[in-house]
Amino acid sequence: MSVHVAILKPQYLRLILAGRKTIESRLTLTAQPPFLQVSAGERLFFKQSGGPFGATALARQVESFANVTRDQMRRFYTELNERIQGDREHWVQKRDANFATFIHLRDIEPLDVGPDYGRANMKAWFVLDDADTVLLDVPLTGGAIRNGWVRVPTRYRRFPTGPATLLMPDGELLESQINARRHIGGRGWRRYHSAYGVQAGDAVRLVVVGEGRYRVSFVKRHE
Repeated sequence: MSVHVAILKPQYLRLILAGRKTIESRLTLTAQPPFLQVSAGERLFFKQSGGPFGATALARQVESFANVTRDQMRRFYTELNERIQGDREHWVQKRDANFATFIHLRDIEPLDVGPDYGRANMKAWFVLDDADTVLLDVPLTGGAIRNGWVRVPTRYRRFPTGPATLLMPDGELLESQINARRHIGGRGWRRYHSAYGVQAGDAVRLVVVGEGRYRVSFVKRHE
């Protein structure tokens, strides 16, 4: 699995956050990312060109086309632009593209952070190992809920062992540790599990906001 950083113009980021743009499209002359490099279920982080990160989403469906003709391009415009929200200039500029990728988005959310990526070049799309993600949904087991801990899988590099400061949903800060078993412990977990009605199968969302600092929320799977 991969995670992706997509660089886009401010107006398109606003349209994504407004729920009007539900397909991210990339039309290119050569077979460059994200062509054949993004799959359904993978996470995208959207960053404003020359500005900050602003949103995240999951890929619901991905459509890829090679050797695109102008007739196909006109069909893409007619059938998809209501969800792509590209302006006329965009389609004129891309009319000779040979490769097309259409990523249908789901679970769009605002997010002000994103993974580190190769900023030294001018690419508009970056494919990263999901071990570098800054957003992690940790499924909760019955045992984790009873015992008051969250276990972070080993492979995620942005969640190392050591001190952990947790910014909880109500604004409280909890000081904890990610121990050698990758457990984030603390008495506070039981209180929050109870307050938010967490059940086995729900998830704790951890968002990296600094070195050893994580923003916490709960993702309910049973509502």
